[in-house]
Amino acid sequence: MARKINPLKLLRQHLLITVLLAFFIIGVLVVAINSHSRQKAVIIPSSGSAVVQPSQVGSSAPVSNGTSSTDTSPKTATSSSSSASTSGAPSAPSGTFVSTHQPKSSDTEESFCNTSAGATCYIQFTNGGTIKKLEPKVAGTDGSVYWVWQVNNAGLSAGSWQITAVSSLNGQAKSTTDHNLLEVAP
Repeated sequence: MARKINPLKLLRQHLLITVLLAFFIIGVLVVAINSHSRQKAVIIPSSGSAVVQPSQVGSSAPVSNGTSSTDTSPKTATSSSSSASTSGAPSAPSGTFVSTHQPKSSDTEESFCNTSAGATCYIQFTNGGTIKKLEPKVAGTDGSVYWVWQVNNAGLSAGSWQITAVSSLNGQAKSTTDHNLLEVAP
């Protein structure tokens, strides 16, 4: 004897399967989008002291200018101490974020960040979804931080990298983007 199929019951089963499949697909897409959008930074190995002594910063040291993309004239670094504003926010970072903007992969770079005394500073390099950072260091009483690092040890592939210095103090952060890209040659 053949069993009768209830068309309403069959429709409910198909609808339930369709809804469950839609939730599954949406869940997979949400996970994929979230994991793709989370950029993980890799810390670049470096040497150098966290504090730059006034004798280490010459009056002719160029400073990356984060205020104008058309201003490429050299700036001078000073050894005067930086201080936090009355709001407790750090000074916007300035300095020579990289010693050369067109290194070969075998080159050594020197990076300087000037900010408020006691602020934590790091320099970040971004290429697409890849982020590499110099190790965060605390600025000394003169507000300076210094790194020496190898381009090939940093994991910076050949290409253009955006340079951003970030300083934080008392839960507040400020950043400055170098208008010149780091152009790593093979």
